[in-house]
Amino acid sequence: MYKKGLIVAVVAMILLAGCNTKKPIVDEFTKYELPLLEQKGPGQITHRIHHDGMYRSEQYAASSTLVIDPDYYKSREIARGDVVYYKTNATEEEINNKKRAEYDVSRVVALPGETLKVKKGQIYINDRLLDTLYGKEYYTDGFINGTDQALNLDQQILLLEGQFLLASDVWWRSGFTEPQPKETIKGKVVGWMKSL
Repeated sequence: MYKKGLIVAVVAMILLAGCNTKKPIVDEFTKYELPLLEQKGPGQITHRIHHDGMYRSEQYAASSTLVIDPDYYKSREIARGDVVYYKTNATEEEINNKKRAEYDVSRVVALPGETLKVKKGQIYINDRLLDTLYGKEYYTDGFINGTDQALNLDQQILLLEGQFLLASDVWWRSGFTEPQPKETIKGKVVGWMKSL
């Protein structure tokens, strides 16, 4: 009887532990690859990439040309996983000296009101694992999450209402932005064009 009671207690503890675990945030919709476009559509603009912070394939290489839809968010909400075109906080001097660009592109990883932390190269949103291609650290030839080399952010980042957190796809090259107000996001990346 004691043995049976012990087994029941152990099973109950396992079930209770499982109930307390927060489910991961899963993004099954975001794909890394952008469509290759022959030309931009009406009202769309192009942006030439100046750095390799998003580079995991040719489409995001330095000097690649991305197609931006500046009207995209007039009828849609900004979503986690979107690659957005945004106005940086670069100074006029940095822009003139080509140290930083006035506009850049990066991926939305956290939304207004959320808290983000990074442990061993893995993003957690409100203490829930972000299970997606951009939720873990990519380093040159693969993912390094869980290793001693992986990024840890000592402090959580709390986003206020109307703020978004953006990150490059290759963190060690460009990393995370400061929380961005919605007004700085000027459009969505909808495709890319091969440079001539």
